[in-house]
Amino acid sequence: GVPGTVPASETKGLEFDGAYTGIKNVTLRFAGAYTNAVYKEFTNSAQPAESGYTGAPAYRDVTGQTLPGVSKWTFNVGGDYRVPVSDQHDVRASFNTAYNTRYNSDVALSNFGWIGASGITDLALGVGKRDGSYDVSLIVKNAFKNHAPLAATWNSYTPAVPRWFGLSISGKL
Repeated sequence: GVPGTVPASETKGLEFDGAYTGIKNVTLRFAGAYTNAVYKEFTNSAQPAESGYTGAPAYRDVTGQTLPGVSKWTFNVGGDYRVPVSDQHDVRASFNTAYNTRYNSDVALSNFGWIGASGITDLALGVGKRDGSYDVSLIVKNAFKNHAPLAATWNSYTPAVPRWFGLSISGKL
């Protein structure tokens, strides 16, 4: 079936973010959010695929259920460590970890659409001039090979972000 038009949904939540710079050459960043996003009224949602051949009516009431693609909790933690190696240059190491709790990725809220809680970490090591005129960094995305898919339904699958390595060169003229 095709999802119907949603008459009413509601999203409430709380977000926080901050940084700590009380350690020499270190910056720590943190952020998080609690999200409660539900259908306030949705009485004509399509049946999920697993109900399609059971004789169930074409539509169902999902009022009060969490919207697809929404994790209740998300967190992000990162840090940078800079070491002066000359009067104009720094070497930098950084990391960032993003975490989310489970969510349903299917618009019909199928039992096959659940994506488990997961976290993904990116790393970087670089050197650059303090004035920002250039920076060269080796980057590793998904450093620990998180395999959690981005989306899944009974007949489709969006795989995890692959681990990859890259070189970033930036500067200003």
